[in-house]
Amino acid sequence: MTTTTKTALLKADFELAIKQFAILTANTDTPWHLTSTQWGPSYLQRTVKVAAFKSSYMKSLEPLNNDNIFEDDDPALALPDPSIQTIMLDHHIVYSSTYQVPVLYFDAYFPDGTRLGLDEIYEYIVPQVYQDDLKISPIQAQGAITQADHPLLGRPFWYIHPCDTQTLLQTIMQDVFIENYIKIWLSLVGPLVRCSVSPNLFL
Repeated sequence: MTTTTKTALLKADFELAIKQFAILTANTDTPWHLTSTQWGPSYLQRTVKVAAFKSSYMKSLEPLNNDNIFEDDDPALALPDPSIQTIMLDHHIVYSSTYQVPVLYFDAYFPDGTRLGLDEIYEYIVPQVYQDDLKISPIQAQGAITQADHPLLGRPFWYIHPCDTQTLLQTIMQDVFIENYIKIWLSLVGPLVRCSVSPNLFL
């Protein structure tokens, strides 16, 4: 394995790290796919369908699995529950040459294609425990989650600002195998927007 002694990644290290993470997740329920662009840079992407539960006392979001996929022949689901929304989440892992770290971009939309606004991102996507910290940012009025053009696709995506990523990583690691970099980073950043890493990847 190749090692790095810094939390900052060179572009070549990032390319290796995402290739290894795609291989690592290939046989999981939510694999990440390596995508290359015509002009060179690569990124990781995955799409998941989630069930969003909205009420005055609970805000949760869980990946659909065999226990909660909507089955047409299930009599209990004959009448849709108005408190449940189905949301599609596209997660992308992209390299930031400015901060020299990965950045988690994401798009969120309802089945009819309507995209979620910032208030809906916090209502449906961000767990309550993280909301106060994310809404306060020293560099952005909108908070740590904001919208900008995807650096490789050129259309609006939400993303978690990477300004504190290196500081966060430095609190838990000094030396790290390149092959393990993405799963460690994503285990810290991903839960903010329902993009968790399976514990099985650390076994």
